[in-house]
Parts: sequence; C-alpha cells; structure tokens
Amino acid sequence: MSTLEAFVSELDGACRAFQHPQTRQDGERRLLALNEAIPTAAVPEVVAAVLERSSDLYAHFHILSLLVSLPPDPLPALRTQLLTHLASRPTTPIYVQTKAHLALARITPRAELRELLAYLVRPEAGEAERVIAVGVAKEVILEESKDGKGEWASEEGEGADRAMFETHLLPTVVSAILQTLHLALSTPSLLTPSISALDALFLYRSSPNSSSSSGPSAADPLHPALQSLLASPEILHLLLAAQSAVAANERLLFPLNRSLLSLYRTHIPASPQWTTTLSASLQSLYPPTPPLLHLLASHRALVSAHPLPTVVQPDPQAYLSTLFALGGATLGAPAEEGDEALAEFLAAWTLIVSASAGEAWEGAVREMSVQVVQGWMGAKIGSSGISPADEEEDEDEDTSSGEETAILEPLAQLARLSPSSILPPLLALLAALDPLSPNPAILDRLHSALVLAGAILADSGAGEEPAVSPMLCGEAEAALVKDVVEGVLRLTERTTSVDAAQLGSPLVSAAIWGGFWARFLRTYPLVSPSASTALHALFAPSSSSLLPHLLAHLRLALLQWCADPDVLLAISRTIAALPPAVAPLPSFGTIIDTVLAGLSTWPSDARSPLLESCIKVIARVDDPSTRKAFLRTIAGDVQVRLASTTGAPTFLRDAQTHPVLTQVTIALDILLAVARSITPRTFLPTYTLLAPLLPALPHLAADVYRARPEIALAALEVVAALVPFLEIGFESVGEQTVRTEVGGVLAGIWEGWFAGQRGRRRAIDEEEEFESGVGTVLEIVGGLMDVDTNLPGEHLGKPAPSFSSFVLHTLSSLLQLLPSDLYQHPTLPTRVLSTISSVPKTYPSSLLGAARDNHPLWPALLALLREAADRGWPALEELADSLKAWGEWLSRTGLGSSDPATAQALASLAQTLLRPLLLRSLPTALRPPVTGALHALLRARPPAAADAAPLEEDLMRFVRRADPGARERVRGVVMGVLGGGGAGEGGVGEFRRVLGEAGRELGALARGG
Repeated sequence: MSTLEAFVSELDGACRAFQHPQTRQDGERRLLALNEAIPTAAVPEVVAAVLERSSDLYAHFHILSLLVSLPPDPLPALRTQLLTHLASRPTTPIYVQTKAHLALARITPRAELRELLAYLVRPEAGEAERVIAVGVAKEVILEESKDGKGEWASEEGEGADRAMFETHLLPTVVSAILQTLHLALSTPSLLTPSISALDALFLYRSSPNSSSSSGPSAADPLHPALQSLLASPEILHLLLAAQSAVAANERLLFPLNRSLLSLYRTHIPASPQWTTTLSASLQSLYPPTPPLLHLLASHRALVSAHPLPTVVQPDPQAYLSTLFALGGATLGAPAEEGDEALAEFLAAWTLIVSASAGEAWEGAVREMSVQVVQGWMGAKIGSSGISPADEEEDEDEDTSSGEETAILEPLAQLARLSPSSILPPLLALLAALDPLSPNPAILDRLHSALVLAGAILADSGAGEEPAVSPMLCGEAEAALVKDVVEGVLRLTERTTSVDAAQLGSPLVSAAIWGGFWARFLRTYPLVSPSASTALHALFAPSSSSLLPHLLAHLRLALLQWCADPDVLLAISRTIAALPPAVAPLPSFGTIIDTVLAGLSTWPSDARSPLLESCIKVIARVDDPSTRKAFLRTIAGDVQVRLASTTGAPTFLRDAQTHPVLTQVTIALDILLAVARSITPRTFLPTYTLLAPLLPALPHLAADVYRARPEIALAALEVVAALVPFLEIGFESVGEQTVRTEVGGVLAGIWEGWFAGQRGRRRAIDEEEEFESGVGTVLEIVGGLMDVDTNLPGEHLGKPAPSFSSFVLHTLSSLLQLLPSDLYQHPTLPTRVLSTISSVPKTYPSSLLGAARDNHPLWPALLALLREAADRGWPALEELADSLKAWGEWLSRTGLGSSDPATAQALASLAQTLLRPLLLRSLPTALRPPVTGALHALLRARPPAAADAAPLEEDLMRFVRRADPGARERVRGVVMGVLGGGGAGEGGVGEFRRVLGEAGRELGALARGG
C-alpha cells in the first residue's frame, strides 16, 4: 500500500467484489488482506480517508467495523469528522449509521460524552444531530449493559466505574433520549431512532432473555439506577402518547409496549403513590389504543409486581370490574389474538385470586371467577359458540398443548373454587357433544371440554406426588367428580365401539386418553380413604371398579388407532399413569401382549413411548414375582426376535433389508425401554434377564451394522442406562463378573460406533444424531468414573479393579475423532472438558502413565487445552482445577520427578498452560485457575536454585513488543505463578527450564501478535 488513495481504491474494489455473489469469496479474501496490512496506529487515519474519499457505503461500514474492533481510544479529530459526516448525510443507511454511532461512543472520552450529547440535543439542534444523539446514547447503553464490565471499565474498579457511569453519564443519556422522543411526537421521522434507543434504555442490565423473548409479558422491571429517572407520571404519559402515535406500526409498537411493561413491573416499595398512578392509568385505557392484548399484559405486569391491596385502591370493585370486562372482551376477539389476550387475563386474574384471601373483596373475586369459567364454556364449548367460520377451521391445526397450559390450566384453577357451579354444566356439555359428529367445530369443542374436565379434576401431573384438590374431596364434590368420571367412561365406550374411520378425527380420542385419563389416573389412585371414601372406592380391587373396564377400552383403542401416532402417544401417557394395582388384572397382561405384538406396525415415534409406559408400570409393582414374570415376557420377546433374525442362515445377506432391520431395531428399543426403567430396587432381577442378551450387541454394532451408527448408538444407550447401578451388581453378581461383562460389551459396541463415525461425511440432518452419540459416550465414561470413584481405587493408593484403561482409550478415540467436529457444536466443548476434568482426580496414576508412555490421550489432551485456551471456553476452569489437584498429588507422592519421560511430559503440559498466560489471550476469569494449575505442576518438580529477576529477563527476551505494558504483564505472570503458593526456588528454576524449551515458540507468537 503506497498511498491512502491507493488503499481506498483497493478497498472499494474489494467491497464491490464482496457484495456480488459470484465474487464474494474473493472479496472476503481481499478485505482480510487489507485489514492485516493496516498497522493499528494507522487505523484512525485510514478511517478518515475512507469516509472522505470513498463513495461506497459498504466500504464505510467495513472500515468503521475495523475501528470499533480496537480498544476504545480518544480520537478528537476523527470524532469531529464523523459528526460532520453523519450530520451532512441524514439518509445514510441504518447499518452504516449504527457503526458510526458506536465508533463515536468508543472514541469519545466518557467525561466528554455528557457535553457531546447535551450539544446534540440543544434546542436549536436539527433532526440529523438528534438522530446522532439517540444513536450514540443507545450504543453507550448497550456497551454498559454487557455482562461483566462495560467497554470503558477498568479491570480493577468495575463496580466503582459503573457507579460513576450511572451517577454522572446515565442521566444525560436518559435526557437525550426522552427529549428526542418528546420531539418525535410532532416530528415522525425521529420516532424510529428514539424508540430504538428507548428500548435499549429500558433493557439496561436486564436479564438476558428479556430482549429475546417475544411474549406479550416479556419485560423486566426498571434497573434501580433508572427508577428515579423514569418512574414518574410524566414519563408514563409520554410513553402512552408515543404508543398512540405508532399504533399502526407494529415494528415500533412492540419495543414501546415492552418499555411500558417495564414501567408497570417496576415496584418502588417506598412509593405506594407510584403503584396507584400505574393502576389509575390502566383503568383509564380502553382498546383499541392500546390493543387489548397489551392492555391485559400490562394488568398482569402490574398485579404480579405490586401489592394487590395497593393496586385496587381506592375502589377495589371498580378495578376488578374493569379487568373483568377486559377479560370478557377477549371472548369476542379474533381467535389467535383473543386466545393470547385471554391467557394474559387469566394469568392476572389467578394472581388476584391467590392474593385476595382474607380481603373484604374476596367474595367478589370468587363470584367473578365462576363467571369467567362459565363465560368461556358458553363461548367456546357451548352450542351457541359454533359458527360457520368455526366449521371451516383447519382440523389439523394443533394448538391444544399451548391452550392447555395458558388457558385451560388457570380456568381449571378458577373452576375448583366452586365445583358445584361448573361440573354439572360441563358434564351436560360432554353428554351433548357427539364424538361421531362430522362437524370439526363440535369435535374441537368436545376436545376442549375433555381437557378442561381433566384439568379441573386433576393437577398437571408435573409433581412427584400430584394431589387431588381438597375442594373436590367433600361428599357433594366427590359425587360430582364420580359423575364426570362415569360420563367420560361412557364417552370412551362410545368411541371404542366403532372403527376409527367412523370417528373421522383423532382429536377426541387423543383428548380422552391424554387429556383426561392420563391426568386422572396419575392423581386419583393416591386418594386415601380418610380424604374421600367415594373417590378412593373408584379404584377398589373388584370387578365392578373402574380399572378393569378402562383397561378393556384401552386395548380396543390401541387396536383402533394403531396407525395414528398422536392417539398412541396419548394412550402411552395413560398406560404410564396406571397404578400398580393393575398388575394382578389379566387385562393388564393383555395390554402388554398387545403392545409387543404391534411393535412391527406401530408408528416409529410411538413405539418407544408405548414400551416404556408398560415397563414403568411394571417397575412400580411391589410383588417381585409378578414383576419378574412381566419382565421375563418382555425379555423372551427380545430373545425370539433376535433368534429369528440374527440366527437365520440368510441374516448377513438380508441384514440391511427393511424387515430384518426393523426387527433388530425393535429388539434394541425393547432393551432400551427395559434398561431405562431400572431402579435400585429392580436392577438385580432386570440385569439377570438382560445379561444373556447383551453379548449379541457388539456383533450387531461392530460387524453387521458398522455403516449404521444409529444401531451402535442405540446399543450404547442400553448400556448407559445400566452403568449408574453397577455397584449393586458388584455386591450381588460379583464385581469382576460385572466389570468383565459390561466392559466386553462396551468395547465391542464402541469399536462399531467409532469405526462408523471415523472419516464419515455427515449430512446436516445427521449432526444431531452425532452429537447425541458423543453425549452418550461421555455419559457412559462419566458413569464408569463415578463407579470407580465410589469404590476404593487408585486415587486412594490401593490396588483395585477399575475401568481406567477403558476410559482413557475411549477418551483418546473420541478426541481424535472430534477435532474438526467439536468446535461446530455449541454444547459439546463444555461436555467434553467437563468429562475429561474427572480423569486426573479419578485416575491420577493412570494419567501419569499415559503422560510418561505418550498414550494417544496425552497429545490429544494438550491439543484440547490449547484450543480451549484460544477460544476462552469457560469449562476450561474445571479442567484447570482438576490439573491443579493432580499437580498437588504429584508433589505429595514425589512421582513428578520419577524419570526423564515424565519430566518431559509435565514440561509439555506446563508449556501449554504458560502460553496463553504469557500472551494474555485468556479471558480474565480463566487466568486464576490456569495460573493455579501451572503453579501446582511446577511444584511437582525437584528444587533448583534460581532467582525471579533473571527469570523475568528471560521472559522479556522472548516478548519484545512496542506495547509499554509488556514488562508489567510478564511480571504479573511470573508473580501470579510463583508468588501465590510459595513456589520457592524450586518452582522458579523449573519455570525457567520449561521456558527455555518453549522459548522459540513463545517468541514467535509474541512477535507475531
């Protein structure tokens, strides 16, 4: 690059090439080369030249991006040029403006930002200057909102620095944004930049998901530093006026609504007047401005963040009536908007119900709650709610899950306040709506009625011990519950008495089994006679009780919907909820036989849930002989399937054909379902049944289906489910026997999985399967290490059997497989590092042997360490702490100086840890643990006389840079490693020796940096 003019010309050409699809790659290469050709000190001069001489807007964007990638630095001349440039070009595209605003924020000293912003919003300022003001203000807020310290914070005084920002600069930033927003009400061209800046302001230091969540209630309260600046009636009215101004612009309305929600969520305990102001404001607003959805979301924000007695003052009845009327309006709104608004109303109303206990207006709340449920039932389930438009709805649209969570659950909570007012009309609707109707609207309403009935009678089933509401355990209420159960049973009988074709839609059957019976069965068998004799009698062990009848219809439903995965999944949830009392019933054995017989024909995504649901019930059976009989039936099915396929003379020839592959896959699914159901109580009998079947898995994974990693993965998952319980097997079967059986099976399966993955080019849709496979491998390795950790082993200095060689071999194979793949997955690096971190603590002697013998794991571990340091992975902290503990173990045992090979291996590890510390490439949070690990490793070597001053000179010889802070950084590394733990002369001497071996590499890196 001879002149600035030539550089600008080259940059323009590279930018034009980059913006054209056919030359994009060449343009990118040229841009990178130009970036590398610019000395850091020359960047401001180059930026000024490009802004002045180039007409290519992307060139402006590119050079400004380069500028903002540098550490903040005051550049007054460039700041003046940027201000002039932006003010004279008000139509500059947003993407360039944003970079320019960020550049201004970074090259302007903080002390001068106040004056700059005040100047840009002075009364006589033009629109272009005000756009610059809010743009710079926004970038300042975004920089200071980052996790950890802001861009201008010092390492030593982050807290003090931020407090100074919030005290001295933040008020000016707020004033600039609010002044511009006020002017925007009469100058529409300022609305977009001012609302964008306002959004950043209200999100200042909020939770990470506040800005990404799109829900209508997604907003955090104001940060405390902003409350005194923004929590006022004037600001509330300004935002409401802006809301009216942009009512037709959804892109601007969303962030503005979010800002308003932040105000409504901001509770100031010392100022009840603020709560009263917000409440009065909401009571004065009516749709369509603001929209119904936002208005209800605002009420929800208000009642969730403020004391309810203060919210409803001075007239509780007036506030409740206002909110109640808004809730009623949701029933007449268009479907999608109305449902979302209703969910917001119900969320707010249930909060009010919870907080109204003991208040004078509790009775009014309960009465209105009943009216809410009755109104929804009349509008959404009753025959009067059926309209021609509803009949044309797409019956395939599935919104039941979201509706159940956001609408039906809170409706059920309200209905339980007065069961006698809700259950009789609901039962009448269940009887009146015909499940055989060809009208999709009727079926949709019957679906909602069934799910609502299930939600009222039973909780969501999410807890470990779901309980029936006490409100349903009274004699009269229990009779109503029994009536509803009998009504749903009649409906069940009617749907299972016809062919699926006569039902037309699976919607009702899915609701019967998944929406009602699954919830009911998970809850009501737990009712004790003392709680409700009538409800307990529903599950009495007699032929007239509910369970035999229900099981008979369940089997019919299985056969009826054998090709519909949605209904089968709903049925599987019902089976899983069956109480152990079904085990002695012959009809339950029939259910298991039906599930096993249909495995070849069930849809693939319903096969495993059906299997697992049956086995979950078996695992809960108390009688060991009954449980073993069921498991023997299932194991026998696996044995027959494998014998009929793998034992056939034509197996190897036909192994890849669909029928054979299907049978092998089904056998693995059954094994996996059985293994996943294991509990400490059931491990021994289950393992005894599975052990004879496991040896077949390595042959399938490693030989027959090597090209199908999914087979090996399924086999691995079977063993992974066994690993947590191996200690039980050690005590009962024999430790050596179990170790040999499990280790042999795993070795063969792993050989197949690794062979199938090595050199394999995976399609995009196979990446998830690969990540799942790696996760399973890590889960097994971690489980094996846990087993060895819990037993007397080498980490206690006692010889004992262990999985150490197996674990080290597996991890080395995995790390050799991963280098090109590991870094493409967002979660794998953390999982890999976390698993490997257990090795030094669990197998310290084995790791030392691997280092001394240059086991393939050792170079792979060093490579992983370098990559983790270069990329700043947070999980490196765990591995560094583990290596520190290993270094301390080496010091205690004296094994760190056992021979030259060991010394060389430890020196290589020390070099790997030293490099990122010396070059300061580690994030701040990772420096202490890496320093601690290096310190512990140096102490593991024998003492040698030395002095810290010559050591510092040695380091400086390799890190000669123009940076005046180089000497202080080197001193920091030296004293951090040697000073924190009293390394003494021995540590210093070893550090010098290690540095001598690593000097050339470090010098090249430092000079290149």
